[in-house]
Amino acid sequence: MTKPNWYIVLEQFYEADGRVDIWERTDDEGRFKPNNEFWSETELNANELSDAVRYLEDAKLIDTGFNGVSLTNDGFKAVYERRSTRTQTGLNRALVALTLILALGTVVQTAIEVASQSEPGYLPILLLAGETLIFGAIYSEMYRRGLLDFDD
Repeated sequence: MTKPNWYIVLEQFYEADGRVDIWERTDDEGRFKPNNEFWSETELNANELSDAVRYLEDAKLIDTGFNGVSLTNDGFKAVYERRSTRTQTGLNRALVALTLILALGTVVQTAIEVASQSEPGYLPILLLAGETLIFGAIYSEMYRRGLLDFDD
């Protein structure tokens, strides 16, 4: 999932402990330019940065001044809540995956137990192989869909 530009910039402010000097002096005459060390980490172009900063100002998530930008309490809260939601989503996905795998294992183990009591032979081995194939298919599909990606 791609992050919106405003959130990339907001997260960058958060990682900088909420206060950033977005301008740096370029010469003895007092001219200023954007602080490239800070902005280069966002990998956004100048227009995208400008739009993102304007959006964050309008949303009252940052305060801008001559010397720099600082996060408001709402800005800190927005980053914290978004990160908490991402973490909770990852945990929920992991629980769903574990539940599916345990349910599948229980069904197959029951089938193996019934098959081994009724007639010995290759049936329990085939059921175990089938369980392994189904588990592999479920795992690869969950991986493909990003359900096992906890950084999302």
